[in-house]
Amino acid sequence: MYTLQIVIAAILLIWLIVIVGNIKKKKIDLRYALAWIALIFVGIILDIFPGILGALADLIGIEIPSNMIFMAAIILLLVLVYSLTATVSRLSDKVKKLTQELAILRDDTFEQNKDK
Repeated sequence: MYTLQIVIAAILLIWLIVIVGNIKKKKIDLRYALAWIALIFVGIILDIFPGILGALADLIGIEIPSNMIFMAAIILLLVLVYSLTATVSRLSDKVKKLTQELAILRDDTFEQNKDK
């Protein structure tokens, strides 16, 4: 059992190092990486203290702690999908506005060159 905990902790720490490295290289924006960093810290805490998961499952009324992990993962994924959908929607509106502004600027430039 302890071997599995060590392997999981090592994987989580490597994942944390990769994420921090990508933040430093400006491959990932910090605000998007914070959710992953928080998830890694929760994973490390649950890895070190596995009884917490059982206690939370009992508190919520879930019989098997592994089902609690699946439920939490599904909820986390739904929140992540919603967040990404909102971000894509915002960026789509910005691209549309920029495209319209560029078309207006090009039209003005074309009109000025035409008058000369």
